[in-house]
Amino acid sequence: MRRLRFWPPLLFAIHPILFLYAQNVEDVQPGEMLLPIFLCALLAAALLLLLAILLRDALRASLLTTLVLLLFFSFGHAVALVEKIPLVALAPQLTVVIVSLALLALAAWWIVRTRTKLERAASWLAVVGFILVAIQGMRAAPGLLQRGAPIETPQAAAVAAAAATEELPDIYLIVLDGYARADVMRELYDFDVEPFLRRLRQMGFHVAEASRSNYIKTLHCFTSILNMDYLQELVTLDPLYLRSGPFLRLIRHNRVQKSLEQLGYSVVTFSSGYRVVELPRPDHVLQPGFALTEFQSALLATTPIPLFVDEESNLYALHRERLDFIMEKLPRVEEGSRPRFVFAHLLAPHPPFVFDEEGRSVSPERPFGFYDGSDFYKHGGSREEYVRSYAAQARYVTRRLETMLTQLLESSRRPPVILLQSDHGPGAHLDWRSIPDSDLRERFGILFAVYLPGFETITLPHDMSPVNTFRLVFDLYFGSELGPLEHRSYYTFQSRPYQYVDVTDSTDPR
Repeated sequence: MRRLRFWPPLLFAIHPILFLYAQNVEDVQPGEMLLPIFLCALLAAALLLLLAILLRDALRASLLTTLVLLLFFSFGHAVALVEKIPLVALAPQLTVVIVSLALLALAAWWIVRTRTKLERAASWLAVVGFILVAIQGMRAAPGLLQRGAPIETPQAAAVAAAAATEELPDIYLIVLDGYARADVMRELYDFDVEPFLRRLRQMGFHVAEASRSNYIKTLHCFTSILNMDYLQELVTLDPLYLRSGPFLRLIRHNRVQKSLEQLGYSVVTFSSGYRVVELPRPDHVLQPGFALTEFQSALLATTPIPLFVDEESNLYALHRERLDFIMEKLPRVEEGSRPRFVFAHLLAPHPPFVFDEEGRSVSPERPFGFYDGSDFYKHGGSREEYVRSYAAQARYVTRRLETMLTQLLESSRRPPVILLQSDHGPGAHLDWRSIPDSDLRERFGILFAVYLPGFETITLPHDMSPVNTFRLVFDLYFGSELGPLEHRSYYTFQSRPYQYVDVTDSTDPR
């Protein structure tokens, strides 16, 4: 049992990481745990060594280090609990700091002064630590095993087998999150995008004037786009099933990427900050620099560190930096010997609103998050703010977008296929719980424009929708015979993500 006494600090340092991962195993890449585990293990070892030197007693240092780590990683959870207590809700962080320091002082005094033999206590604490870590491992195992289970993709193999023998074009998929259709922009946001659309047509883009999204949520939209089919045909589950694992598996094993890789394409992605819809296993990931993932930020929020770091301002600044980086660097992606599939997901003009009309920095006075629709109002926003800020950000992004596309076409050695579209529209008038209280034309009316070199004379359906984006590309350039699907739009409730209500007739322009 003596050998177990130095294990508690390490076990209680990594347990919070495993606990959070087990709760989000379907949404988080396992590699996102590596940096936190390394840093926490290093922290535990450094604190243990320091206290052992100061106390001249390694056993007492081990127990005291474990206590510090317990209080450190429970801070955020304690604040959340205290916020629900009326008497202390006005200063929850201060309350938790005072109580934590008092507990630490009392426990440290007892550990240092007691004459009780602590060997057995440390050993049992190690046993408890091993059990807790094992429990989190068992909780995470089913989801972790399911993550790697491939999904059958018969269409992907069929497309790859029909590849053309001539030089394959680079393909750019550029998704503007929440960018509205022209009629919606004009009527609800007082922004006339027709000059931008005319410029796109002058460049050679086909623009679908009445395009509409197939789904209401980003995860649903991307799953459908990357698998070239409606979700109802890809996965069937109880409508009340809430976990997003099936969608995430479909993205990890998506048909589009698999098809292009089989054709010899290299995959280049830009980091968007919304990892659940980023392409898996890309050849190159482009990002402005080191940034915490959502998982790592959530872990950080369980500690007192945000008390000393303005995390919200940092997150807003990082979001601006990512958007600027994509719009600046996308036309300059280095060419290689292989054709490229370049994927850029710009989380704009979707909230959070971090640019004004002139591109100046904006940092809303609320916690950072990609809240949209009625969720935006739950987190302190107003409809007037949404409409004003969305329009301003859309104007700025549109100007930058036109410049980016012009540079891309000018710098490309061979004309690329460019797929410019929204996943869904904005949400100033979206209620996640009610169809009658939502403006479906606003949410489903999207931008859809494609640049198809060699096929300038084709006629694009006026109501083109994203489910058919890659069906069109594969049929034109790779000789497949997938054919288009009927353009339909489906509303899904947050509480029933696998139940689809057909609202197509409510999404057309007036």
